[in-house]
Amino acid sequence: MSFPELLSMNCLMGGMLPVSVLAFAGNAAAHDPSEPLFWFRMSLALIVGAAFAYPMNWWLVAHHLKHGMVTVRPEGEAAKPMPGMDKKMDMAAKSGSALPAPSPPVWVMAIVSFAVLATGVAVAIIFGGAT
Repeated sequence: MSFPELLSMNCLMGGMLPVSVLAFAGNAAAHDPSEPLFWFRMSLALIVGAAFAYPMNWWLVAHHLKHGMVTVRPEGEAAKPMPGMDKKMDMAAKSGSALPAPSPPVWVMAIVSFAVLATGVAVAIIFGGAT
């Protein structure tokens, strides 16, 4: 797993944990994978987790730390040069990098992702109780 995936997964789990703990509390059928209720509640938790992870994933893709899902090309088709890439390649040759430093910096986003995860865990513990 790469560092960008760690940031993304922290946010995903920060959203999923409270929903899954609260949704599964006090209902034995919710713990049985052969029951539709289990899959409904897992799907709900995943939707909430995806909503929490979306801003982090957007930031990662926007700063070229993670690729987007629409970069798949048909088999045998080569990538076409993007407009303006010749200028970026010249800049890369001069500076060693064609990409500006991300803003906010990666370390700030790492703190944000761990804060989201910690908040999700805290909400799950406080409102879900110990099982």
